[in-house]
Amino acid sequence: MNAMSYKYPSTAEPCQLLIMNANQRDSPFLRLPLELREIIYEYTFMDSKITVAHSRPSKSPVSARPKYLCEGFRLLQACAQIRREAPPYFYSNCVFDLSLITFWSWGSPDVVRDIQLITISESNARLMGKRLEVNDSPRKDWDVEKCSIGAFRSLRRVYVDCRMSTQQHTDMGPSPSTERLRLCFDKDHLEVVFIRAAST
Repeated sequence: MNAMSYKYPSTAEPCQLLIMNANQRDSPFLRLPLELREIIYEYTFMDSKITVAHSRPSKSPVSARPKYLCEGFRLLQACAQIRREAPPYFYSNCVFDLSLITFWSWGSPDVVRDIQLITISESNARLMGKRLEVNDSPRKDWDVEKCSIGAFRSLRRVYVDCRMSTQQHTDMGPSPSTERLRLCFDKDHLEVVFIRAAST
């Protein structure tokens, strides 16, 4: 299991125990042993893709919201008990595709802190490298972006989608590299995977 270890209270409130017992009576799934449910959560969210896009046309980047395209997301909405058990597997297995937005402007720190896998566009990666190079100049927008990037506290892998590379992208900043992205995210051991068009 590669899910994050969440800390739950060692003792549940009496009302929570009553609800859990009622859930188990009514649900064959919740009558399964926890270990088996965890395997099901792992399998359900394995390699699922979450596309993040602007929820409505707007010049404001904060209107970006996730569009949960994986069917498994419905499982999280089943009941409170599953919402407590399943999120570690959701965040450790789903790849959040942030290619369609300026990703560092999306959401609050609470939204992104548990995300472990993301995809970003090559243009975003180049912009990050460009901002890194001018970091010594007074830029309030870069300070905001750094805070947003730092909110990805659990991030362990970044996929950089280079399949749509154009001359316009090359003008945006330096070629993305593992070293630059590790500096931007301030993570020495960040895994970076470049997705390139298949050669013909």
